[in-house]
Formats: sequence, C-alpha cells, structure tokens
Amino acid sequence: MFFCSIASANEPDTSLFIAWMRVAHPSVNIVISKSDFSNGTMQNFLYERDTKLEVNKWGIPEPVHAVPVEEKKLDVILLPLLAVDKAGNRVGYGKGFYDRLLQQCRKDVYTVGLSYFEPVEHIEDIGEWDIPLKCCITPERIHYFQ
Repeated sequence: MFFCSIASANEPDTSLFIAWMRVAHPSVNIVISKSDFSNGTMQNFLYERDTKLEVNKWGIPEPVHAVPVEEKKLDVILLPLLAVDKAGNRVGYGKGFYDRLLQQCRKDVYTVGLSYFEPVEHIEDIGEWDIPLKCCITPERIHYFQ
C-alpha cells in the first residue's frame, strides 16, 4: 500500500515509486487509501492504471470508483511521517489514521516509513496503540528497526 503524497505538505513524492513498481514488478498489486475524516479510518483500494484520482478538500489524492482491498490482504505499507526515532516509532500528522489502519492489519505486515530526515534519538510521546515501523527510507540510507 502506497500513500499518495500531499503536495502542500511537502511529502516525498511517491508517484515515481509507484510508476517504477508498475514496470519492475508488474504482478504486484498497488493499493492506495482513502481517508474517512468522519470516523478517522482509511479504506484501501486497488490502484490500477485506469484508476482515477481526485484531490479531496485536505489536498489528498484519493481513488474514485476503485476495487476495495481488505486490510488483512496488505503485505507492505508505505507510511508518511514527520519524524521517526531510532526504535522505529513515528510521528505523523496526529490524526491516528495509520494507527487505526495498522490495528486492522496482520501482525506480519511490513511497515516502511518514508522521510526526508534521519531518525532522531527518541520520541517521547508514544502511545500503547502505536506500532513501530520495520524500516524507514531516507535520502541517506535505509534504516532497519527491531
């Protein structure tokens, strides 16, 4: 599962990664999400070549009329973040969308953060519901946790 980058938030652009995956691994299903701000959840959809995206009022590109995908079928999730620490704990935008999504996924789902910045030493405000990342890709290297 990929996130669609929010241009106004200066998130790393995932569109090139998605395009590369389509060419390098054409048998892999690409999934993107749609956020439901009324209840803080995310629904996942198959992102096929002809899937139309519309930017919602928060600036997030989301699929229109796409095939739903259950959380339990996700193998790898690429997550946006503002910061990550050396233990893999992440800070996002504070709404808890990804925390709720990860609670619905299999325990072996592989979580990958994407950040412009190297991990900080320690993030203090970690909740019992927070699930650490397995790794984080930065411009300098890939950091593996756990």
